Amino acid sequence: MVQGGFMGNLLDVDLGSGDIKRRPLRSDLIRKFIGGTGLATKMLYDEVGPNIDPFDERNILIITAGPLVATGAPMACRTDLITKSPLNGLIGCSNVGGFWATYLKKAGYDMVVLRGESKNPIYLWINNDDVEIRGASHLWAKCDAMETADELKKELSKEVNSKEISVMAIGPAGENLVRYACIIVDKYHAAGRSGCGAVLGKKRVKAIAVHGTKEVKVARPKEFKDAVKEALRRILSDPSYKTWSNYASLPVSEIAFKKGALPGRNWQTTVIEDWLKTRTLEAVVPYVTPKGQVSLKEIGCAGCPVQCFHQVEVKEGGFKGLKISSGTFIMPVFEFGAKCEVSELPAIWKCKEVCHRLGLDIASATCAVSFAMELYERGLIGERDAGLRLKWGDYEAALRLLHKIAYKEQLGGLLAEGVARAAEKIGEEAKRAAITVKNMELMGSDPRAGGVAWNLGTLVNPRGGDNVRTTHFGIEGKFFCRDVEDKTLVEWLDMPDNVKREIFGDPPVIDGSLYRGKAMMTKWYSLLTTVMNALGICIFASVSLDALGPSHYARLYSAATGIDVGAEELMKAGERIFTLQRMYDIRMGVGRKDDAWPPRFYEPLPDGPLRGKTIDRSLLEKTLGEFYMLMGWREDGVPAKERIEELELNEEYAMLGSRSKP
Repeated sequence: MVQGGFMGNLLDVDLGSGDIKRRPLRSDLIRKFIGGTGLATKMLYDEVGPNIDPFDERNILIITAGPLVATGAPMACRTDLITKSPLNGLIGCSNVGGFWATYLKKAGYDMVVLRGESKNPIYLWINNDDVEIRGASHLWAKCDAMETADELKKELSKEVNSKEISVMAIGPAGENLVRYACIIVDKYHAAGRSGCGAVLGKKRVKAIAVHGTKEVKVARPKEFKDAVKEALRRILSDPSYKTWSNYASLPVSEIAFKKGALPGRNWQTTVIEDWLKTRTLEAVVPYVTPKGQVSLKEIGCAGCPVQCFHQVEVKEGGFKGLKISSGTFIMPVFEFGAKCEVSELPAIWKCKEVCHRLGLDIASATCAVSFAMELYERGLIGERDAGLRLKWGDYEAALRLLHKIAYKEQLGGLLAEGVARAAEKIGEEAKRAAITVKNMELMGSDPRAGGVAWNLGTLVNPRGGDNVRTTHFGIEGKFFCRDVEDKTLVEWLDMPDNVKREIFGDPPVIDGSLYRGKAMMTKWYSLLTTVMNALGICIFASVSLDALGPSHYARLYSAATGIDVGAEELMKAGERIFTLQRMYDIRMGVGRKDDAWPPRFYEPLPDGPLRGKTIDRSLLEKTLGEFYMLMGWREDGVPAKERIEELELNEEYAMLGSRSKP
């Protein structure tokens, strides 16, 4: 019996009828699926099948706060969202920080399920037990995502006499059903990838605001306090803590340049001459606002001892006055600075801010822009097609094209459908420039530069397009603790000794270019990341830092909920969820053929220190097969009946129908 952690309720909102129901969580599913993304995956699997289009009103959007959120567990602040993705028709997964999940739990709910479709623009207001659907005509087509947060907080704070309100909102991209529209939480946090913002837009939901004041209880307070204390000790003692807390992921910028991993000009080059001078940590530091001078509640995440979001401010030049959060993250620097070759940091940050205002997923949007720039360069589209001139490094053109995408104007209307669809329509030559995995635009560095598990995680990620839900870690490249000896780092990990030996060898060696052990590494971190998404824990606790592992999470979960589980059982639940997500994709037609790179990455790198390097198809296929074997999947990528029985997914397996047959 659940005694804490969970609030025990979900909000089921029918936007068509206006009915709002409070329903109890299914306690019989909690042990099997943990909570958060686990329960949401099960619900989507049961309710939204292959015959339901992502823009059909029968598609649902499930928004969750896991059982450790708002309990006092460190880094437990994440909102996880599940839907059928309008971008690729597969399971759509998104995750975001901030305070939204914390306030949802304090309002008395673990999940919000949106179904149906409103006739008119609305926003949902969750104020403890009072939940209302309110008109949003004063916001729709008038306010961007950041303005919507400001307007609703100003409006609603007067009602509750409190500023402790969190708002998730869509911008024009969501309103106009751009297939990779994202949701922005409190101006600075993006629930990206998969097009959840487009699903909200189709349902005519401009925003969801939440305010909660209830206590989130834990089952065994003393035991939980001790588990929290140990988790905090591990986080603060982690070899990567200081680097990550002070600079977030930007130190990777210099490493990627020197390694030859930049995704320059839509992955056509790894060499950008002025990179070290213009886009690395040294260039960013002068813009960073000291932590003590900015409200962490405004830009940071609830209950986080790391606080990796740093505000940057531009104090002179054409972008004077620009302030953004998470300015020391590598993602916008890779996406705009390399893919589109925008050279100046203020211009990169302006592009990021515009994506937040418009509600565009940065990775997909930059892929669309760099795809268009490459086609323009190759003469496959012209100024008349695009409505503007497109040149590498032209941030003004990039900004204009972002607006055209959000409002579906000229070429933007085609790019709003996603790069894969756009390439299909433009023609065969355009497909070479469409860099996607499972029809989702790729994020990050050039996979030809490694590492092996980092890459493999991208290919097997259920949503496609990145490895954020699998192997988005620093350990394979020792990005944030390069001075620590391999043996010391491996000893620090919360991982069984036999798994350590299989991944790293004995004595342990950390080398991202080696194929040995990478299938097991991919399995381990895929399941661990799934567990974190189910609990509501930020993945950085175990992938950017190497601080926490399944034994810590099992201890926290057991003390919080009163459900006693060990590390092994928790990881098995993670495998159950990950496998069910794979089964959902299989129902939508995915197979081994889809766990593959676009053709560009099987061609040699054209320049840089790794010039001539390519992805070895035979080694990749061998390692992919090893991963399937470790997961208990057949050679075609479909889970085998024997593993399904071990994971107690027989009922769900039956829904695969003919797709379960070899």
